[in-house]
Amino acid sequence: PHFSHIQPQDTRSRLLRRLAKKDQALVARIAKEPKLRRELGEKMLQKIPEILTAYDVTRVATHIRAPVLLLHGAGDAVVPEQESRELYPLLPNARLVVSPLLEHADPKISLRLVREVWRLVSAMAWYFRHADR
Repeated sequence: PHFSHIQPQDTRSRLLRRLAKKDQALVARIAKEPKLRRELGEKMLQKIPEILTAYDVTRVATHIRAPVLLLHGAGDAVVPEQESRELYPLLPNARLVVSPLLEHADPKISLRLVREVWRLVSAMAWYFRHADR
C-alpha cells in the first residue's frame, strides 16, 4: 500500500484526538518544553537497554508477513552478525545479506568490493519487488 496521500499532520491530529485529555495536555507540554523533552529523552535512554533485553523478537518473527530485508555488517561490533543469522530462518518472507560494506551505521565502499555492491543492490531489488505485494 502507498501512504503518500496521508499528511503527517493529519495523522498526528487524529492520534492526539484519541488520547485522554490529560495525555493530550502532556503531549502539548512535551512539544512546548525543551527541558522536559531532554529529561524524558535521558530517562528513555536509560531504559532502552532493559527494554531491548526483555524484548524477544524471535517470539513474533514467524508472524511477520511483510518482506524483511536483514542487512548486516560483517564488521558490526555493536550487534553480532549471528543475531541476524538466527533471526533469518524464523521470518517467512525475508532475505539476509551480511556485507563487509556495512558496519554499524557506517558504510565503507571501495572499488575492490564491486561484487559486494552487487549483492547489496540485488538484495534491495528483491525487497522492493516483494514490498508491494
